[in-house]
Amino acid sequence: MAADEHDRILGNVSHLPHAAASALLNASDSEQLKLCGKGFIDTSRIASGPANIWADIFFTNSENISNGIDKLIKELVKIKKAVKNKTEIEKLLELAREKRAKLIKYKVTKRDICP
Repeated sequence: MAADEHDRILGNVSHLPHAAASALLNASDSEQLKLCGKGFIDTSRIASGPANIWADIFFTNSENISNGIDKLIKELVKIKKAVKNKTEIEKLLELAREKRAKLIKYKVTKRDICP
């Protein structure tokens, strides 16, 4: 795989999740965090990585990470609009559920993860 392709792909599936987890934590205050459940803990786990290492990764792959953040913002805006319409939010949530199910099935088939 060429370096630019690697950076583009990893920017979206590795670096973007770290940015999202960090933003999720930074969007919550300490009192709110005391009440979080396992889902929040699971979702924010990746933000535990060493800040100095991740800062270097973000700096060296800033364009691809910025593009990923733009895509994430676009999806968050869709969800923001859809939360006022049960049918629309259900469609978006179902699409994500189906994509994750396909991802897990693929990863199990490739033996990247255990069922």
